[in-house]
Amino acid sequence: MSISIEQYLLFTSIVTLIVVSPGPNLFLLLHATPANGRIKGFIMILGFGAAILSHALLALVGVGVSVVK
Repeated sequence: MSISIEQYLLFTSIVTLIVVSPGPNLFLLLHATPANGRIKGFIMILGFGAAILSHALLALVGVGVSVVK
């Protein structure tokens, strides 16, 4: 099964837009950092990274599915 170049370019364009679009983490960071300071902003970034990493690891292991049940 092969796809045309047009379908491939459409798919990669949509995926790129989804990946680069800002999420709620960015809006929280932009709102809280000026009020709380740069150090708190860096701590928030570390927390976001830890959350993403732990979610990815849990999904990789399959625990994410068992928690939902």
